[in-house]
Amino acid sequence: MFRVFGGGVLAALFAASAVQAAPPVVTNPDWLVRPDGRTIAETYPRVAERLQLDGRAVISCVIDVVGRARDCMVVEQFPPGLGFGAATLKASEAFRFTPMKIDGRPVAGGTVRVPLRYIHPESEAPEEPPKPGPATSDKVTALTPALSAQIRSNMLAYFAGDPLNVESQPQPEVDAATRAAARRAVTEAGGKVASDWAAATAATYAAYADEAQMTAISAYMAAPESAATFLRQARTAELFERFFEHAAARLRSAARAGFCTRGRCDAQDPQPPAGVTLANPAWKAVPSWHDIDRSRPRMAWAFGVGGWAQLNCIVTATGTPEFCVNIAESPRGFGFGDAADLLVEEYRVSDQDMTAGAQGETVSLLVEFPPPWIPPTGPPDLPGPTPSAAQLALARDLIAIDEQGEKIARNAEETEAAFAQITGLEGEERRKAGEALRQGIQQALPGILNELALVVAKTHSERELVALKRLLSAEAAINNKPGGSQLNPDLSAVNAYYGHRLGAEAQRIFCADRPCHEIRTTKP
Repeated sequence: MFRVFGGGVLAALFAASAVQAAPPVVTNPDWLVRPDGRTIAETYPRVAERLQLDGRAVISCVIDVVGRARDCMVVEQFPPGLGFGAATLKASEAFRFTPMKIDGRPVAGGTVRVPLRYIHPESEAPEEPPKPGPATSDKVTALTPALSAQIRSNMLAYFAGDPLNVESQPQPEVDAATRAAARRAVTEAGGKVASDWAAATAATYAAYADEAQMTAISAYMAAPESAATFLRQARTAELFERFFEHAAARLRSAARAGFCTRGRCDAQDPQPPAGVTLANPAWKAVPSWHDIDRSRPRMAWAFGVGGWAQLNCIVTATGTPEFCVNIAESPRGFGFGDAADLLVEEYRVSDQDMTAGAQGETVSLLVEFPPPWIPPTGPPDLPGPTPSAAQLALARDLIAIDEQGEKIARNAEETEAAFAQITGLEGEERRKAGEALRQGIQQALPGILNELALVVAKTHSERELVALKRLLSAEAAINNKPGGSQLNPDLSAVNAYYGHRLGAEAQRIFCADRPCHEIRTTKP
């Protein structure tokens, strides 16, 4: 927040299972398609997301003849009134199960209860506020309080408006009083953190800028174009989130097209496990979808490949599987076995099975990794009027100056570096994979940067783009100084810390007279 092109993609957690409901009953149905992280992120209730609140819901659905969830109803949800039930109903559109069969033929009518949990990702903000270094000169020190005051003024105007778009894009299932309370909470929290946030931002600039650069930054922060950009920050961030998600998937799609031929990336159906003495155990705990997505092999992510691994493990006295052996994985060479091994500690055998003597028995774990989302061809759908030629030219200039253009290229380089660490493929297969990845990056990158220019031009007026160019030229000059390349990481650290502090404070205010949290039990 409060960077020109700020924004991050919310990661969300999905954990679902189906249990017995009214007859006819589908007990522990086989999932064909589970909602991926993108689906859950898109359905995360807006107000809860802005307040960094976790939530859950349970829905009851009927499985139709082709395995889709139909006639779903909300059974329960928590916290109340924030839309987690409606979000889960929306997410259920992606559910696919193996339909119930009678005499070997699929039929409609099985009922399932599906719990869906949304967990706001852990903040990466440090526990302590970042501590900028000393100002570069006494003259810069003298300019710092004025810059801090200008930044604070912009922040307060932003928080006094419609902070984080809580009300301008309301959820119909969240009543007006709840939305208004969320807005008040964010506004009040913003007033409490703005001074410290602005002072830390100004001090960070002062640690790297000379007098001329500090004057240019102050001039931008005092300009009306700066305030206008601040006020549209939340909407702009959403568009950039959409763009960067699409851009990353485009890189994967291009790499996959060059490598995944002749079924090389297709997962085969797993076979019934052999050597198992505890068949069909009931699980007290399993990995969340956030855990699975986070543990996805790097090479599988780079090529947009899904797969699975099957492990045979011994059940310990605590119900945790240990001493695991990788029995099978598919497709081979992508590292699904190693990734599955990282998730073993998330499993717990049920108390009932432990009481029945599960300790010491051999159990099979089938860990599935759904493929990452691959977008449709073409640029992402971005609302807004068509920008002028002047806006597009300025946007391209900004990309050449600003860190975001570098971010795309840097991500591509990091993908290649990550691939270099993969040892699943050897010899000719490894050479082909590396070449496909490099060619995919080279093929996709020019189009992605053109799309980025369109996003920048659609979200800023020509006057705002001119003002931003002056600001970013000053920042680029700072970055090109010895040691100046640390400016942007330090600003990001400031924003991460105070953005998390803002959300935590807004949550505290909002939840002062509302039930927002459940008492949770920890794993043994």
